[in-house]
Amino acid sequence: MLYTEDCLVYPVLQKFYSALASLKAVNPDDYIFENIPKIDAFFQEFRNITFVMQKNFSTPELKAFYEAKRETYLSNDNMAWFVDIRNKITKESPFKLEKAISLKIY
Repeated sequence: MLYTEDCLVYPVLQKFYSALASLKAVNPDDYIFENIPKIDAFFQEFRNITFVMQKNFSTPELKAFYEAKRETYLSNDNMAWFVDIRNKITKESPFKLEKAISLKIY
């Protein structure tokens, strides 16, 4: 099957868009339990970007390209945190979202 650059990148961009759409749906005015699934969806979709890339970048050249970019952009403490959070929300419990409330009494 012949792939063009558009065919390779489109599913990756779609996952990225889905992740951002989930995050954009978070509303601080909503009840806290309405936001938690939106944040969970963000982490799942954000992490799934790499899974889509691994599947679509299937030729030896594209695999080498992906591995080089993975080392540059994904092998760091921040991205490890994303992987850890994604694993926790899919296997253990929802994202722990807290609200801070400030009361002023006059």
